Amino acid sequence: MDIMKIVNQTKNLITNPKGTLLKLRDEPATMKDIIIYLAIVAAPTFLGMLLGYGFFWGGFGNFLGYAFAMAVITYILSIVGIIVFGFLLNALAGTFKSKQNKMQALKLVSYAATPWLLLGIVNIFP
Repeated sequence: MDIMKIVNQTKNLITNPKGTLLKLRDEPATMKDIIIYLAIVAAPTFLGMLLGYGFFWGGFGNFLGYAFAMAVITYILSIVGIIVFGFLLNALAGTFKSKQNKMQALKLVSYAATPWLLLGIVNIFP
């Protein structure tokens, strides 16, 4: 997956969510594409946790190991949580009078979580 494509998708999801989600609905994606997308979009959350808790909160490095561990755990659990929620949404598709489609559910949850993942940079102020 091209990084500039991810940047443009992210920008479009923020500025025009409805139109972008409709466009992305028909675009093919694999599990690998979704994980790469989430890994790139979740980077601000990792950076915010690392800087906020490692440098600014901890006095420039006193808690860097703790901050790094928190940042890694938050980063990984954010990605895993979104994937699990996608599978859960797929399992509940019948409740919403929709047909089950694992990739469509995963794409919906991943793209809908984009603003939340980008906003993780505010962890710079713990």
